[in-house]
Amino acid sequence: MIGLFRRLIGKTEEMPISPDPFGREAAHPPAPPSAAAVKPPPPQAILRREEIIDARMRLAGYRYLVEASADHVPSAAEILSLCQEARIKPFAERRLIVLTLAAQDWLAADFGSLASPRLVVHFSPPREETLPTWLHAIESARTQGIGLAVSVESLVHLPETAKVDLVLIDYSAYSFLSFEQMLMRLSTQRPDAPLWVDRVPGWAERHYCHAHGAAYCSGPFATAPFDDEGETLNESRIVLIEMLNLVRQDADIAAIAAVAKRDPAVTLKLVALANSPVFGLERTITSLEQAILMVGRESLYRWLAIGLFRTGKGSPRDEMLLEIALTRGRLLELIGTRLGLAKHECDELFLVGLLSLIDSLLGQSITQIVERLRLPQAVRSVLLDSSGPWGRYLLLALAAERDRGDIVATLAEKIGLTLADLASALNEARAWAEGAIASDH
Repeated sequence: MIGLFRRLIGKTEEMPISPDPFGREAAHPPAPPSAAAVKPPPPQAILRREEIIDARMRLAGYRYLVEASADHVPSAAEILSLCQEARIKPFAERRLIVLTLAAQDWLAADFGSLASPRLVVHFSPPREETLPTWLHAIESARTQGIGLAVSVESLVHLPETAKVDLVLIDYSAYSFLSFEQMLMRLSTQRPDAPLWVDRVPGWAERHYCHAHGAAYCSGPFATAPFDDEGETLNESRIVLIEMLNLVRQDADIAAIAAVAKRDPAVTLKLVALANSPVFGLERTITSLEQAILMVGRESLYRWLAIGLFRTGKGSPRDEMLLEIALTRGRLLELIGTRLGLAKHECDELFLVGLLSLIDSLLGQSITQIVERLRLPQAVRSVLLDSSGPWGRYLLLALAAERDRGDIVATLAEKIGLTLADLASALNEARAWAEGAIASDH
């Protein structure tokens, strides 16, 4: 997408932070006076989250890592509190969650309280003097029924018969030839342990890793433009976006129906939705206007947002992008709500987050896509060149998504949002996106 945002997502280099990143201080809505007077302190420790993608290009789960400022060493109790705030335990009941910790932190707090069916702990590779602690932590985790991920360089410290749930390989640490040789050795030495390759830079490298036996990959490739044959911005997707605009603008039912009727597939699916058992109707609905009325605006807008990503080939990768996009959209909407912005501004922020991955979904330039859509000017501006009132908001959402604490603190202060409100909104957005997708299946 936009170069600045791509650098943030990819983290290929450190981003210098300008006091006014887009040079448009007057363009963004003013912060409430009371919030502007209080400078939020930079976070001392955060829990960074990264997507883990499986061999079928599905969002298999997340990796959580602790990051702290240079002058702060977080205590084990502080790290455990961050894990609880991030709702790791309930997430690990449904998805793979890998928690990377220092062995001494594991032993110093009750991390066993996070135990869930799909929780896997990854202890940082030990130094010689910390090896006894590392082995003790592994035994402790095993005793509590928690899965174990081991970095490839740490395997030498374990017996060959020791059960390992994941073997972690850092893609960036090897040359192409040595990486391939490592994969071949592991397939012989640890044939039963799934391979997880981290720091995979692009989709081509991801395809290569999975073709050579990797079960999971993580890295900046996840939200990068896809390098295979792209989807198209077909009429159905255009209709869904226009309907989404109208629903969130509280347009009347006749106007929404008029747009829907331009695409027979959308019309049929919407009528079928209204007639589904969930609504328990005694008579069949055949009118599109009645269907929209029956479904209701809140359910309709969620259905439209999800349909935008599911219209087309319907690949597992689209499901991954859908969840990330819904989380972004909801996060931006909640940020707007917490700042007291008008409803139409919160609606625009939702659209910004939802459409921020449309170029990755379709494999086309954002310019080509936006030119075919009728969007509010503020939404067009931020998608095309990161300008307008919402540029800083989207950058804040991306920084929060990647847990870039330095950028988050600067931008949150600029728009008058407390870090506590941002953390609360992010957790709520993640839970909402998961729920929205689960309830639609």
